Amino acid sequence: MISPPLFAGLLAAGWMAFAQEQPRAAFEVASIKPSRSTSNNYGLRFNPGGINGDAPLGYLIEFAYNVKEFQIAGGPAWVESERYEIEAKAPGTATPEQMRLMMQSLIEDRFHLKLRRKTEQRTAYILSAAKGGVRLRESSADCGALATADSSRGRQCNSWSSGDGEFIGTKISIAQFVEWLSGSLEGPVVDKTGFKGAFDLHLKWGGDAGTSVFTAVGEQMGLRLASGKAPVEMLTIDSVERPGEN
Repeated sequence: MISPPLFAGLLAAGWMAFAQEQPRAAFEVASIKPSRSTSNNYGLRFNPGGINGDAPLGYLIEFAYNVKEFQIAGGPAWVESERYEIEAKAPGTATPEQMRLMMQSLIEDRFHLKLRRKTEQRTAYILSAAKGGVRLRESSADCGALATADSSRGRQCNSWSSGDGEFIGTKISIAQFVEWLSGSLEGPVVDKTGFKGAFDLHLKWGGDAGTSVFTAVGEQMGLRLASGKAPVEMLTIDSVERPGEN
């Protein structure tokens, strides 16, 4: 008979061996090479079969770990200045979240990237309901109709677009709006509204009156953006190398 302590040790060892055998999420085939593009625009294009695009490593880290630029610290200057062409084929029909994990494996392997995570108390923007009353409209969008009739204009359910002082979100959550705000304001935004559900959001700022995003959020949505403190996850680059030929 195996004694309880020995059995527990064997069980733990078995679980460790099982965990070690689990393969990391990975693209089937991937190519990363220095970009030759002279355009100022960069980004990634996604489809169920994979990813392709042209972007600096910093941008790839943002996607892979679902963070914003302000959450990344350390590393040499080329992490943000040098761009790379990337083509990666995913196995089967991969979701965006699965491709995030695949991208983590890819950049950790090709760039020998080592990151350290920590949580810091930092200045943040707190989004809450204003005293004057909330002016949000629950979405009644016909997602099926939008998927066909409005596809050329890029208006789809569960998505948003912004530019030239205007934000349009179709059937999105407050969490998605906060994600956009965080990137636009280049700082952490914490949702304290408590609102659930999906909304059609339309925000305009700037123009002749020079309306700020803060004012527009208050006047047009009945929400309040105020400074505060919040725990923010940070990624520190401990080591990284330019990728070799592939």
